[in-house]
Amino acid sequence: MPSPEATQFGEHTITQKHLYTGLFVIGIPLLWISSPISTFFWLVGASGILILGHASLLEPGIESDYASIQDSAV
Repeated sequence: MPSPEATQFGEHTITQKHLYTGLFVIGIPLLWISSPISTFFWLVGASGILILGHASLLEPGIESDYASIQDSAV
């Protein structure tokens, strides 16, 4: 696959190398600031607490009331 042509922006010529350099200059510090591993574990922990908390507050379904009737009829 041929490399894309350079883009003219005003009087400046922007090549693919310039784009990747800008990506790393901006992306690496943002990745460092966001601390992705800590953020991932925070999201997993918060989601787990929310899901388990919701599950503990739910009332059992109506199917559980009829389970004994169905078992005795069989």
